Amino acid sequence: MSKSALPFVLRLQANLAPQPLARALRRSNRQTDCGRRALAYYLFDMQDRGVHQLLGFASATHFAVERLDMKRRTARDLIAVGRALAELPLVDRAFAEGRISWTKLRLLARICVPETQSAWLEKAESLSLSEFERLVSTSEAGRPPREGGHGLPVTKVDVRLRLNVVEHELLEQVRLKVAAETGEEISTRDVVLLLGERYLKEQPEGDVKARTEAAG
Repeated sequence: MSKSALPFVLRLQANLAPQPLARALRRSNRQTDCGRRALAYYLFDMQDRGVHQLLGFASATHFAVERLDMKRRTARDLIAVGRALAELPLVDRAFAEGRISWTKLRLLARICVPETQSAWLEKAESLSLSEFERLVSTSEAGRPPREGGHGLPVTKVDVRLRLNVVEHELLEQVRLKVAAETGEEISTRDVVLLLGERYLKEQPEGDVKARTEAAG
């Protein structure tokens, strides 16, 4: 498959007056936003339907890196947004109507669930970007926004691990295995959380205590 870019006619005009220049910038910014939304849609569609396999790629992220010259992190972010927006029609419609920017759309995709999208969308449209970013950063995904800034913000705790080479290699192998199974890159943090969730779901009560007593 060719990696060359598709032909595109780009018309740039020099020495624009202030107002036409401002309009050109707004138009270009909107075109960029719409391009990102299209990428999010199609990359998620590729991953969701497994089309990347028919094209010879391990994942849609792999396709984006190899064929679109896209950074892996950017591709993963776009796919995550595409996946979230498939269940957030109100948010997606607001973007299509030009009521919110791509930057706010990404934040909404990260914090919203279908039941809370109306409340979060109202905040996105009424707050400045910096205010909205601050609200999202101190809120918990899946929960409605804190009215008037009241309520306790989400508290995050730093956890650091010191591993030897063998332990680090083991954790990295687990991360790569999960990435291969899901078709997406995954962070070490998410691997640790996933292992914890699986352990709690699969381990019957009493097993840990029994092993501890046997070891003692």
